[in-house]
Amino acid sequence: MDLKERIIQTSSELFHESGIKGVTMDMIAETLGISKRTLYENFADKNTLVDNCFSFILKKQEAKYVEIEAESRNTIEVMLKSYMIGMKDVRMCNKNFMSDLRKYHPLVFERMKEHREQVFKEDVVIALDKGILDGLVRPEVNTEIIAIMVKELLYIIESEIPDFKKFDLFEIYETLFMNFARGIVTAEGLKIIDELLEKNSKSSKHTKVTSWY
Repeated sequence: MDLKERIIQTSSELFHESGIKGVTMDMIAETLGISKRTLYENFADKNTLVDNCFSFILKKQEAKYVEIEAESRNTIEVMLKSYMIGMKDVRMCNKNFMSDLRKYHPLVFERMKEHREQVFKEDVVIALDKGILDGLVRPEVNTEIIAIMVKELLYIIESEIPDFKKFDLFEIYETLFMNFARGIVTAEGLKIIDELLEKNSKSSKHTKVTSWY
């Protein structure tokens, strides 16, 4: 791994743990054991670094999704495993990460929105349609409407609504996702959800890991 890659990886971890605003270029240089001048020789400013970190995180997420698809037996399993990874990220990510991205790095935030629009318009709809063909998602479900609803719910959660402040972010995501998932699946799909959740619960009792990954 070259220096530029090390900077991106370390910065991504720091932003994830402490929020973007709370991490300065001085902190990044100190953590890496390099001079601030060297840092700026690789990245002209913090916004450029944040943009590169977004690309790095996105690439990791896409690789993980490909892995999940390859090892899963059906759409429900892909959906649940993706959810588990998302919940792990929610637990570990600083609560200010998304608001910092929106406020201080709007162009990167717009990139994130564009990517999310594409995922929900294409990948989520394709996955749900496959679930219908496999008899795991109810045939009367309009998958395009469902994809739009879930996407917009994410924006609502991330918009810092005052009434949500009394709840843990993990609890909000879990409540919305599980009600959504259980509401669109068939009896066979519901059986798969319950089996996977039970498997995850038993696994968690024997390890310190909070999800399957």
